[in-house]
Amino acid sequence: LQGNHDHLTGSFPNENRALFMRDLNAQIARLCKRLVPEVGRGKFWERRYANQELPRNEDVEEYFFYCALQAVNAGLAEHPKDYPGYNSFEDAINGVSREFVHTDWTKYQNARRFNPKVDISRYQTTYRLTFSRLPGYEHLSQSEYRALMLKKLEERRLAIVEERRKSGKGFARPETLRKIKPGD
Repeated sequence: LQGNHDHLTGSFPNENRALFMRDLNAQIARLCKRLVPEVGRGKFWERRYANQELPRNEDVEEYFFYCALQAVNAGLAEHPKDYPGYNSFEDAINGVSREFVHTDWTKYQNARRFNPKVDISRYQTTYRLTFSRLPGYEHLSQSEYRALMLKKLEERRLAIVEERRKSGKGFARPETLRKIKPGD
C-alpha cells in the first residue's frame, strides 16, 4: 500500500478478477474514508485499476520485488522497513497467513429493518490471505526461502539506493513522512 495507490499480485483461477477487484477497491475506499479523516468525501480512486499479465516466473519475481521496494524507488525510505505503510514482503517471505472478516453491510442492514435482533454473523464471511512462494522456490525450506529473499531484496535495494544517489536524489526523512497527509 502506498499513500495514494496500491500494488497487488494475484492469481484468479475462478476467473473472478473483476468481481474481486471491484469489492477490494470498494472496501479500501470505504475504510479509508471512514478511518482517515484527511481523505474527505467524493471520488476516492482517480481511475479504474490497471492490470498487467505476468506470464513467466521471472516476471512474477520481478514484480514481487518491484512492489516490495516501491517506497525505496519513490525515495520515501532508504529501506522498506523505514516506510510506515504496510508492506507485505515480510508476511510473504515468512509464510504468514491473515484472516479477515467481511460483513455484507447492505444485506445485514436490510435484514435489521425487519428484525432488529438479527445475528450479524449470518452476514459475515471469513477470508484467509495466504501468500504462496514465488514460482520456482517451492522446494526450499521456510528458513532457506526467507534467507534467499532477504538477500535478493538487499541486493536490489542497494542498487536502487546507489542509482538514486548517483542522480543526486535522496530519501525522505522519517519526520517528513509523518507530516505527509494520506493520499499526497
